[in-house]
Amino acid sequence: MSRDKLISVIMPIYNSKLSFLVASIDSILNQTYHNIELIIVDSSDKNDIRSLIQQRDDRRICYRFREKNGISDALNYGLDIAKGDFIARMDADDIALPQRLEKQVAFLDKHSDTDVVGTYFERIDIDGNIIENKSLLGMGNYEAIKSNMIFDNPIGHPTVMFRKKVIDAGWRYRNVYAEDYDLWTRMLPSVKFANVEEVLLQYRQYEDSTSFTRSRYAIVSSVVHSTKKYLKDLLHLNILNNKDMDFAKNYYLYFFSDEIGKELTGYIMRQFSLLYQIYLKNQEIRVIESASLIHVLNKRWKTIIELTDFILPELNKIYERVTSSVRDQIFFVELIAETVDCNMADYEKLYGILSQVFYRNEQLLKETFSEKKNFLIYGMGEQGRFVLERCERLAEVNKLPWCLKGIVDRRKLEVTFLGYTYSSISKEEIKDIDYDYIIISSAWYFEDIKKELLQLGVKESAIIRDSGLYLIE
Repeated sequence: MSRDKLISVIMPIYNSKLSFLVASIDSILNQTYHNIELIIVDSSDKNDIRSLIQQRDDRRICYRFREKNGISDALNYGLDIAKGDFIARMDADDIALPQRLEKQVAFLDKHSDTDVVGTYFERIDIDGNIIENKSLLGMGNYEAIKSNMIFDNPIGHPTVMFRKKVIDAGWRYRNVYAEDYDLWTRMLPSVKFANVEEVLLQYRQYEDSTSFTRSRYAIVSSVVHSTKKYLKDLLHLNILNNKDMDFAKNYYLYFFSDEIGKELTGYIMRQFSLLYQIYLKNQEIRVIESASLIHVLNKRWKTIIELTDFILPELNKIYERVTSSVRDQIFFVELIAETVDCNMADYEKLYGILSQVFYRNEQLLKETFSEKKNFLIYGMGEQGRFVLERCERLAEVNKLPWCLKGIVDRRKLEVTFLGYTYSSISKEEIKDIDYDYIIISSAWYFEDIKKELLQLGVKESAIIRDSGLYLIE
């Protein structure tokens, strides 16, 4: 690998915490690859930040103050003045592991057809503790990234490195929320991406960080808009009959919980139609590797039907086949058709059978939530707080005759519900509580948590999702 090529690292700053900023800057200056320029675009209003940077005795730092005009403006300014053969991104509160830049340059040297490369990363909290290892397993190559970009974002923005020629070709950020996703979806049809399949960055997530404080709903709206355009550009899909919530990323579905609950069966069946349409269109024009796309569609359908609890035996059978489709890489529609004894090509008949199954399941679920029950909520993260607030609103208008018996969380915390204060309990203390149901608030980790609860002796019939709450009008 040649070490004489210059890497420009662009770091925008807006009122960052000094301790995080110092750690972030040091993580770049202490890279094993030394030939860099660190372009710091400072749009903060804190003199101590400016003073701290200007006191750093390292000629590789290129400091520029720029009036605040949004992160896209700061990033584009950095791109415009960058001199490097490669241009990397970095956030002011993240940590680049020592070999990050070296391994990305080595990857680009080896793969001359790739122009943008990210890395795997892990999330850390305010104290540097690992929250989540976002390994993005299976999202390293171009085809996997193209297909996963439909319902996910397999490129971590602060991990990215571009070839300079990409920037010279005119690619720039636009002044939108989720500016990174907007750029990726515009570039992907013609620019080859990849990920170094190794954790090379620690992404700091906390309540004052940019990812938390920027308007979450505005970000979701921006991402939905970009997703719709991506599907139109890549697959030439006609999606006029779909609603915005049909394109929400898997990790943003809870933002649409109320809307989904009001038409759960309709939403699920629109998803079925959309996924089938994506599959058929790609079979026709072959712009995404078939196996990669099928894997993504199968995962999406599994996520969608997990929005409801399976009361009907028929639905349990369908779910088992969907789970096997994710494992065995067979398109889920084919397996569902076999389960309900229908030809996959007979779309209208298959659609009708599935609609009836989900509708009957929805009615039974509504009945469950109309009866007096005692319940626990497992998990008080962001989605858990949504669940708690939803339960409280319904209880206040006498639409949920359920009695909260406690909250389960690994952290020690307190919450208020209908004027009463509840202290969290551990999962081991569940056995001491009188409950009928445990609502698991995490869709992402539902199966893992369920397995743990079953090992602790909790009955499977007592473990439910939060989806039924959104059926109550």
